[in-house]
Amino acid sequence: MSRQHKYILALRAYGDFTILLNALQHAAYPSEYHVIASTHLKPLYEALRPYLKLDVLSVEFKEIGIRHSLLGLFTNRYLFNANTYRELKQLQLVLNPLPAGDFYVEQDYRKWLLSILLQKKCSAIAGGHAVYASYADFFRADYPIISDCVKPSRVLILPTARQKFRNIPLADILTIKKTFADTAIVQTGFYAGNQIAALSENDFVYASFQDLVAQIMDSELVFCPDSLQAHLCQLLGKPHYILHPKGLSEAFFTPHVMRLKKYKVFGSSY
Repeated sequence: MSRQHKYILALRAYGDFTILLNALQHAAYPSEYHVIASTHLKPLYEALRPYLKLDVLSVEFKEIGIRHSLLGLFTNRYLFNANTYRELKQLQLVLNPLPAGDFYVEQDYRKWLLSILLQKKCSAIAGGHAVYASYADFFRADYPIISDCVKPSRVLILPTARQKFRNIPLADILTIKKTFADTAIVQTGFYAGNQIAALSENDFVYASFQDLVAQIMDSELVFCPDSLQAHLCQLLGKPHYILHPKGLSEAFFTPHVMRLKKYKVFGSSY
């Protein structure tokens, strides 16, 4: 690599940003990198601050105008949307004054198009396979091992995901509750904008990242989709299972679930 500045452009969804923070936290030389992050990611960053040593990282939040959880250029739905054009123009205004350096995006999807439109060569940290391993290679990061939790006394189910086809079905929620009913306090936490079942005893609704992170920290074992919640568990060192629909790629599965085979298809026994 060159000795120029190394800029990481964090322009994707919350889960991607969490994976990035995890790799930077355990990078061999985190001071080599400066993260330019969209302001839509800042609330999550602030929610994590009480639990992580984030001040050692170089992260700068900039208003890009992202409205749909990630840069419109990286989506099919908003690729030709007028706001995507505005996002790119604002991103140019943010990047143009920076000292010369190397620019990196989180994934290689449409990096070529972004490079053309920004008139800046953008390299990718990860491709479409084994994302955590790709980040570890790029940052020379060593993820800490999360111990298994054999007899948890507090179990948390976080069934809702950004993409609804990843939501954990009600039947699986009930099966998990039945499995641990005699040995643990079991809670289900629904995101306020995606409550997929009625609340029962101990269940709750969360509407902020602060609430979500606090609930994860208070638990001993978490069941979640292949989504933000799993990446938060990995970052915060919490044992977790990933539950997923049949045929889902394992590219974003966390090191913890891959090492201990803690992933199950919907409808499995727990």
